[in-house]
Amino acid sequence: PSPDQAWTNWMTYLGKYDTQYWDKPSLYTVQRQKGQGENFAFVHHRVAYIGVNMVGGFLHDQDEWNTRHESNLRWIRNRVEKYYENVEIVVIFGHA
Repeated sequence: PSPDQAWTNWMTYLGKYDTQYWDKPSLYTVQRQKGQGENFAFVHHRVAYIGVNMVGGFLHDQDEWNTRHESNLRWIRNRVEKYYENVEIVVIFGHA
């Protein structure tokens, strides 16, 4: 697997899907994680959709790897806590 191609695929097909392929939604707001704009979340019809770009491929820097995983876990946890009262289902997209 090629990490560069994987990143290109994420950004092409999922990373900014809402702005590339949809009109601006009026029923929900797509949120992006500060500092990791490729991570996204939104709620539609009581379903929370959360997307995270996970570190994968070759290990170049263990500290960066750990930091990214911790940041992704915080993002997921924060989104679930925020949406908890208003959703019945959580869908998590992950890409490495």
